[in-house]
Amino acid sequence: MCGGAGTRLWPASGEVRPKQFLPLFGSRSTFQDTLLRVSDPSLFDRSIVITNASYRFMVLEQLAEIGIEADVILEPMRRDSG
Repeated sequence: MCGGAGTRLWPASGEVRPKQFLPLFGSRSTFQDTLLRVSDPSLFDRSIVITNASYRFMVLEQLAEIGIEADVILEPMRRDSG
C-alpha cells in the first residue's frame, strides 16, 4: 500500500511526495526496494499496489524505473485504513 500524509520525515517528505517514494537508503526508493524483494516469479505472484489516485503517476514511474510490472488499484481518497 502506498500513501500517507508524509509528515514523519518532513520537510523531505510531504503530501506531494511521501517517504516511500524517496531514495532514503541509496539510489532507489523504499517502494522500489520492497517491490524488488518480492519480484521473484518463482516465489511470488504479480504485485498489487494499492494507492491514492494522486500517486498513480509516481507509482507507475517508479515501477518502470526498475522494470517491474504490477497491478495498480487506485483509491479515490485517502482512508488510512491499512
